[in-house]
Amino acid sequence: MTSMRTVAKKLNVSATTVSRALNNKPGISQATREQVLKAMQEIGYDRKVGLRNSRYLGFVYPPGSFKTTLGNYHAALMGGIRSAITSQRFDFAMVDLLSDKENNENYTQYFTRKELRGVIMQARREDFPIVKEISDEGFPIVLVGSQGIDDNHSVNWVACNSREPTRQAIEYLINIGHRKISFSIGNWQSTDIDDRLAGYKDALKNAGIPFDPSLVYRLNPDVNAGMGLIHQIMSHQTPPTAAVFTNPYATFGALRACREMKIKVPEDLSILGFDDYQTRFMANPVYSSVCQDAYELGYDAGTALLQVINGKNTQPIEIIREAVFEVHETTGAPRS
Repeated sequence: MTSMRTVAKKLNVSATTVSRALNNKPGISQATREQVLKAMQEIGYDRKVGLRNSRYLGFVYPPGSFKTTLGNYHAALMGGIRSAITSQRFDFAMVDLLSDKENNENYTQYFTRKELRGVIMQARREDFPIVKEISDEGFPIVLVGSQGIDDNHSVNWVACNSREPTRQAIEYLINIGHRKISFSIGNWQSTDIDDRLAGYKDALKNAGIPFDPSLVYRLNPDVNAGMGLIHQIMSHQTPPTAAVFTNPYATFGALRACREMKIKVPEDLSILGFDDYQTRFMANPVYSSVCQDAYELGYDAGTALLQVINGKNTQPIEIIREAVFEVHETTGAPRS
């Protein structure tokens, strides 16, 4: 069984030197560190031996992603993760894959150096190859917020189904008289975004309303984007009578723009948003929304990762929670 001592013996250095090199401690040259990483890869450093005393899990976000979206969703998600893992005396740390991963180390070696037993990862579609590589190495990983990365059930995942409640929300707007409904989604690719757009299209198709791609907008997940879109759509000669936002911050921005522009909600424009936890109740007026519980997603992800680490899963873990649609104060029939 390969251990840190085996790596040290191969290089004719002390185990302390190997440990300091792996953990970026001062007093170790870059040349020595690279030799340690190379030796680990050549002889197959045993992750389980190296991590037998670690009580840390990682929340991983890929290079360049989600830097502007950390907020209520992530706070609730991490609260759920912490609740799940503290029962087994684990803690967790946030990990940015851009920080200090070396080109000559694989992900198992990188996470081992970080003293992590397993990771929960949030990823865009473009990041799925990273997820697959980690999973293929056999390192414990659970993907959160996406329904897998392929049709081969190759990775553990926890996600929320928002397609059906999105369809219900759009059909509600249609049934109270709306025909021109704008729909905004995130400006990245993910299975969650795909589901929401599919739900919008499903509702239009069921009502016999042609899908108009010019009514679909890709936005940054922030207040300014929501404000800007309201200014944009309300400048049209025949603006939509309802606007749907699939991010709570953009929804807040839309409501703020309506106040500033003296647009009455819902009399002049219905606003329908999305909520990841309890954000809708912080708005005035409380906005109608499709709601998912990020805390429960985090709890499920933490529980699933512990099962993987403890070897209790005999097949890939796939957990899906259902979002729900709630009607509140920002939606109503359009003016005749």
